[in-house]
Amino acid sequence: MKNKKLLFFLLGLLAPIMSWAQLSGNYTINPGGLPAPPNFTSFNAAVSALTTQGVSGPVVFTVSPDTYTETVVITGIPGAGPNATITFQSNSGPENCIITFNTTAGGIAIGTVNLRGASHISFKGITMRNIQSANSAALHIFAGDSNPGTYDVRAAYLNFDNCRFVVDTTNTAANRFGVFISNNSSWAGYSGRTTLAHKVSFTKCLFKGGSDGIGVLPSGTANWYSFPVDSISIDSCEAIKQRSYGFAPETGIELPGRS
Repeated sequence: MKNKKLLFFLLGLLAPIMSWAQLSGNYTINPGGLPAPPNFTSFNAAVSALTTQGVSGPVVFTVSPDTYTETVVITGIPGAGPNATITFQSNSGPENCIITFNTTAGGIAIGTVNLRGASHISFKGITMRNIQSANSAALHIFAGDSNPGTYDVRAAYLNFDNCRFVVDTTNTAANRFGVFISNNSSWAGYSGRTTLAHKVSFTKCLFKGGSDGIGVLPSGTANWYSFPVDSISIDSCEAIKQRSYGFAPETGIELPGRS
């Protein structure tokens, strides 16, 4: 008991110092762990640290098995780059590590996970689920920066490995996507831009349900097949139970493997 009290005391002393240091190295996301670095009790707690503190080297979050009811929004992370990547990886596989849309979160996010101008981020072995009605997605990639006044940042170098993007398989409402990529994002309250997402890859992923496995909304046009991304690859992925398309060939997406 005394040792536990001492541990909490030491964590209390270290927390102010650790909370302002740039992130680098290995961390965990575990709701049952201590609410202080190197552990975070939610995705949003980890994202808050990334956004406020930035990174100075590669960062890896190992995620414990659980269902995380969160709406996650990640913008540009200070310091992120080729030598300072950010990885969220499950330690138990996508069937046990699930992020599901938080219906009480409020705000303007349409996805369970929303990447707005974020770059150099990877997700491995994680399920993103959104079973809301129309205008929803498990993952929303917005090509421009989240701040309408600074669209000089774009979503780039985003990798998804062994992930699942799950939408309701019975709801027939329109505009429900496993992954939604846009540079207009009128649903999210931003005006149209011409920014393109860059270097987005999906490997061994499953897209399940919805109107489309991957849906797109380019700026200034209603043509859903003018893709707002200049480089995307899909390798050994599967799309099932979509009402319209899995991966429409009109997009010019690379379709290696068994996609």
